[in-house]
Amino acid sequence: MSDRLLAGEALDILGEVAGKKDAIRPDAFIQKFLDLMDRALAGSPIARTGVELSPYRLRVSFADASRRGDIDFSFNSKSTWTAAQEVGGPGRTKGLYEDVQRLMSADAATNP
Repeated sequence: MSDRLLAGEALDILGEVAGKKDAIRPDAFIQKFLDLMDRALAGSPIARTGVELSPYRLRVSFADASRRGDIDFSFNSKSTWTAAQEVGGPGRTKGLYEDVQRLMSADAATNP
């Protein structure tokens, strides 16, 4: 089974557990972003622990051995990422936001 199919099934199951009848399966734009994020996080102590998709917003939960936090990634109707912010305000993720940003930037620079 491919990672994409496994991720889709996992989101379906999580949606059912959360009491949602129709779990949202990410479209290709969202899935590509999640795949890039997972590649950037590979080998780091930070794990992606959850995803919540809303209109024009993707909330991603992260954790490592001592920190947990959520980051909202915003996008527009043209499938362009427009912003990222820590849920709860700056500093709420205790540095996870900056670490995820650094890892994704480094990965983008080495894997254009």
